Amino acid sequence: MEKVFGLMLLLFFASCSTTKTNPNNSKTSAELFESKVDPAKFLEKGDSEMGEEKIIILFTKFVLMAGRKNILKVSYDSKTDQWNGNYQIHKSSMEGMEQKEEVSEWKNLTPKSGWTELINRISANKIHSLKDSKDLVYDENIADGNSYRIQLKVNDKFRSYSYSNPMYYAGENPTLEDFKNMTNLIKIFEEELIETIDKESNN
Repeated sequence: MEKVFGLMLLLFFASCSTTKTNPNNSKTSAELFESKVDPAKFLEKGDSEMGEEKIIILFTKFVLMAGRKNILKVSYDSKTDQWNGNYQIHKSSMEGMEQKEEVSEWKNLTPKSGWTELINRISANKIHSLKDSKDLVYDENIADGNSYRIQLKVNDKFRSYSYSNPMYYAGENPTLEDFKNMTNLIKIFEEELIETIDKESNN
């Protein structure tokens, strides 16, 4: 009896030590993101300049008055089964009559809540299907402020859309869900990743 009990314990601990789990569920979240792609809303060929990864999300924040552009890149590499985050800061300035641009090195970022949570949240806010703001009917009355662009590449499909001051227009146009969802996407990226970028770019 003792031998049987000992054998059962040995098998139990062996199974625990050999079971591997992926705490970020990278493949599962990537499959979820890919499943949300509506071919009717994507171009058939992706932008090769974005990169070679299976899934790429570029989130660009344009701070017009400061002459600054912050680029966040979120990508999924199917070869390594990993999500990755990187950011780059572009600063423009005038020296006499000449405009100069300072570009930082790409640096790594990891979302505070983990990759699965980030991908689930942005997918729930329709990152795949938002219209470009130029396709919405509204009264545009702000010339400055911040503008945002989202570019998506999923396999060989690509789409891009831009918004200027979406937080303000979301309040002015409560019936336009695209402004609301874009505002939510900005808040999610800021909460999870962009706070680090803004701190550095303001230095």
